[in-house]
Amino acid sequence: MSYISLDDIVPGKTRNTGAPAAGGLRPASTNGDDKSTTGKSESPTRVEGGFAAVRDDLDRSMQTGASVVRQIAQHRHLLETAERERDAAYAELARIVPLVQDAARELKTAMDRCKAGELGADLAGVFGKNAAAIEDLEKTVVTLGGIFQWSRSAWDQYARTIVDAQRLRSELRGLRGA
Repeated sequence: MSYISLDDIVPGKTRNTGAPAAGGLRPASTNGDDKSTTGKSESPTRVEGGFAAVRDDLDRSMQTGASVVRQIAQHRHLLETAERERDAAYAELARIVPLVQDAARELKTAMDRCKAGELGADLAGVFGKNAAAIEDLEKTVVTLGGIFQWSRSAWDQYARTIVDAQRLRSELRGLRGA
């Protein structure tokens, strides 16, 4: 894509290849040859779609860029929230596991004492304590599984948005370099 030069659109300015035509624009070549007598390529004589099209394209690019920035911020916030919830669930798991292990040891000891003939152990209470610890562990694991899925989904959305933003940035850089 070639760009129109300032000399082509500002009346009263002179170009290296000669004086501008009336109105500041050089007339379009009728033979399809857009080279001057020196062999250099000339700027185009019209802006495709006019200045409004250039403005609209830039406006669209800015809106797209702003939208991507908002998406990145939203997905980063969602990911950070999921990570906090994940960390809290793992902390709860770390708190619960020793309680389950203690309840299991206590149950084993009480059962062994009962097998040995000692009748003083509150076996029903120890079974209840062990069951409650296992139930808390199960709730924590189910919660952790859900948070894992949420974290993965949040990560996927965030990563896709970053990849899309990189692609958009490359396209915009490519347009600038063209």
